Formats: sequence, structure tokens, C-alpha cells
Amino acid sequence: MTSAQQQETTEPAQTTEDTHHEVIIVGAGLSGIAAAASLRENGIDDFLIIERRSGIGGTWHQNTYPGCECDVPSHLYSYEWAPNPDWSRLFAPQDEIRRYIEDVAAKHGVTRRIRFDTTLESARWDEEGQRWEIATDRGSLTCHHLISAVGSIQEPNVDAIKGLKDFKGRTFHSSAWPDGYTGAGERVAVIGTGASSIQITPSLQPHVEHLTVFQRTPSWINPKPNPRIPKMVRRLFRQVPLTYRIMRGALLMGAESVVLSLSHPWMARLFSIPTRLYLRSAVKDPELRRVLTPDYLLGCKRALISSKFYPALQQPNVRLVPRAVARVDATGVIDVDGEHHEVDTIVVATGFHFGNATISDRVIGRAGKTLDELWDGVPSAYRGTIVSGFPNFALLWGPNSGTGSAFAIAEAQMTYV
Repeated sequence: MTSAQQQETTEPAQTTEDTHHEVIIVGAGLSGIAAAASLRENGIDDFLIIERRSGIGGTWHQNTYPGCECDVPSHLYSYEWAPNPDWSRLFAPQDEIRRYIEDVAAKHGVTRRIRFDTTLESARWDEEGQRWEIATDRGSLTCHHLISAVGSIQEPNVDAIKGLKDFKGRTFHSSAWPDGYTGAGERVAVIGTGASSIQITPSLQPHVEHLTVFQRTPSWINPKPNPRIPKMVRRLFRQVPLTYRIMRGALLMGAESVVLSLSHPWMARLFSIPTRLYLRSAVKDPELRRVLTPDYLLGCKRALISSKFYPALQQPNVRLVPRAVARVDATGVIDVDGEHHEVDTIVVATGFHFGNATISDRVIGRAGKTLDELWDGVPSAYRGTIVSGFPNFALLWGPNSGTGSAFAIAEAQMTYV
């Protein structure tokens, strides 16, 4: 890192009220902070981040549901140029990750370049002026280069559930968790058994009167040991940085080798053996085990990790319904077999519209078409980053960017940008 990234500049602060910048970044999540830091490292100081929310962190600012934590090891789920030797656990919780991103942004002079509570309404390429003309709900901006760092999991996927508005009780998506809500004494339905549900379900189970979990498709789940990292280990990482880099390198090699292996069916079958053994040991009821067993190869969908989900499903106040939801009425949920489940609260844990849907209908390129119109339902980008016909425009975590640590992918893409 250069000295520009190590401390706040002594020059007069650039005001976020300026209307023209060399670069405008959309989004102040982990990708947006990576973009800003990379620009400063390369001597580009004239940039602005616009963020529709009131805080830094993106996904980790938005999602505050109980049990929310990362499923990538903490020492890998961080910026390579901003090591954090003080992660408290192998898999860090949401608030710790959010604080880390906030601290990095402040330390490297990025926070003062963010305009919060500002929503992008449109971005149109001006061929004559060779610049982007941007409309926001707080005024107009222009820039020579535009970077989309909106992430790929921002828009809640609730469209497919019919009748939600008819429900007389409380209903909310996992990303809009009410402050302090525990479900105490209530009959609660959790729709979905994906990455958020397997964290929410064990957190609600001890508090609710009854919990009904709806599963459309089972997931492959591996155990998740998540010990606290001893103080002596954290001290070693601080005092001998090489040990931290070795740990990170080993985690990266392990993650990459697993992803590569799962592209070969015979390796996927081999890797599924311990996963099946875990399911067999954790779930004693043969019928429950049967409906929790996927009918596809490990790696065909996102594999999950949890040591708490299977035990929670087997508690007396929990019922797994291995069927999709057909619709919701005033008093509960109706599954595809027509069974009605009366509940007080519905937690929608169906994930997000994956991709850059947040702004793809608002970015207009050289031909006067939006990204949505160009893609026509099949998003694609060179190296997941740039799109022909959209000059000086880059996507971070664009279509088919890959899998693994979001930090590593954002950094790699910014190197290219």
C-alpha cells in the first residue's frame, strides 16, 4: 500500500457535493471500498462513492438477522492489503465483519468520499462529451469512469410467494429483520432452507412456541466448527505477520482446490462422502434424513456449512415441511400439497435476485440500450467486469464472476480495471 492509503491526506478534503469526478463508484459495500482503495493506490484521488443506505458494509450492513455470520473463513474473507489479525472466530459474525469494513474505509481515507442516502436513478453514456451523466435522487453528477459495486445479493427474492400482502400477521424478509425480534412465544414460519435459513432456524428455535420450516430443495450441508481464536494466536498474527500470510495462503489454496475439484463429477462424488456421513450421524430419523438428502451432485448448487441446523430441526417444537409454498393467506401458509399451516409470523428466507439487477435497468450505454436490454435475460461480461458498448464502465461481481471470497474477487477485478 502507498502512503496515500495508509493515512488521511493532508490536502483539503474533497467535498461530496462536487458534481463532476474522474470516477464514480456505486455502492459502499466491500467491493466499493476495494475499488476506492485501489484507485488511491494508483494515484487516482478524484472519486466519489454513492450509497443508497446510511452506512458502510453493503450485505453486512443490511443483514442483521440472529445468527448471521460468514461461511468463508475470516482470514480469507478480508482484504489482502488490510490484514486483520484480531478476528475473534474462524467464521466471523456479521457485526464484526461490518466493523472491519468500516474501519478499513476510515483508515484509508475513503469514508469522507461517500455520499450516503443517495440512490442511482440512471446512468447514461454521453458519446459527444465522452462521459457518464448520472441522475440520483439527490441531484445530477458526471464522471469519466463509472464502477458498479452494488454487489450481487441486494434485491430480496420475494416475488414468487403469492399472497404475502394478504397475511394479517407479521412478515418480513431475512434482510429486513426487525430490531430485537426473537419470535418469543410465537408460531413462526421460515420459508426456505438456504444460507440464511440455516442460520436463522437454530437462532429462533429456542424462543418460539413452534417453528415450521418450508424446504423446496434440500442443500448439501457440511459441519461448521467455529471456535474462538485464542488470544495467543491473535498475538502471534500481529507480531509475526508472516504467520498470518501463511494462514491466509493455506485457506485460499484449500478453497480453490475444492472449487476446482467439484467441476469433475467423480471428485464431487468423492467429496460428498463425508457430507453424507455427517447427515447420517446428525439426523437419526430415516424419513427426515431422506427428505434432507439432495438428488444432485455436490457443487451443482451452493454447498452450505452449519453444525446447528440439523439439531434444530429435530427439536420437538420444530417441523420441517419438505414442500414448496404455494401461497399465503390471511392466517398462514399453504404448501403445494394444499396443507394449511397457521402461524403468527412469516420469515421469508428465500435469498436474493442474484446478479446486478439493482442497476442493470438503469445503466444506458452507447446504443441507447440498458444493460437489461442488451443482456435480454442472459447476463454476460468479459472477465465478469466489462461490457461491450458501455465505455469506461466496470462491474465488480458482474455476471459469472466466480465463487469464493468476495474480497478476493473484488480485488482481482479492480486489478484488471
